[in-house]
Amino acid sequence: MSQSPEYSSWVAMKKRCYYPKTNDYDRYGGSGIVVCDEWKKSFEAFYAYMGPRPLQHSLDRIDG
Repeated sequence: MSQSPEYSSWVAMKKRCYYPKTNDYDRYGGSGIVVCDEWKKSFEAFYAYMGPRPLQHSLDRIDG
């Protein structure tokens, strides 16, 4: 599934949280947002929980 939109979302999520040179890092990793260990280590775990990505939707954080 490495070419899937779900995989792309997973990679982008991790980049925003862990790579300071990534756009929006300051809003995510730079402000203390992290990915749970299970999702960080495993695309399969992320996909099992999230399922197929709905069209016209994106992955974002929830404040609070």
